[in-house]
Amino acid sequence: MSVSINEATGEVTVELGGNVFRLFCSMARQGELERALGVDGLPGVNEKLSKQSADVVLIALKTLCVSGNEALLDDLSFGRNIAPAIRALLATIFAALPEERGRGNARAAAVVKNGQHRGRDTGKSLSAS
Repeated sequence: MSVSINEATGEVTVELGGNVFRLFCSMARQGELERALGVDGLPGVNEKLSKQSADVVLIALKTLCVSGNEALLDDLSFGRNIAPAIRALLATIFAALPEERGRGNARAAAVVKNGQHRGRDTGKSLSAS
């Protein structure tokens, strides 16, 4: 399972359950996500995702999925897909943020706690472990 960030477009690609999903966070999608989760702003979304709720992760994945295959998300197993799904969601949201004080954009989204990243073909790849 891998998470890749396309620095040119801000899209995040994640492999979950043998399927590849492309995620993208626009203003409209972020607003839709906040409404779906019943929160206001990024801190509320982060708080919901930190609880690792299958319902919240599924809603977020379906809201930010732009690959057209979001129906496949319903059949994913929870245990082996929750960590890479949350990592991909956070990278997607972070990639959409403006560059301010060293935060935001797709390039910065590739730098995560474990610091693992790779490639220049489609951007950065984050480890799924």
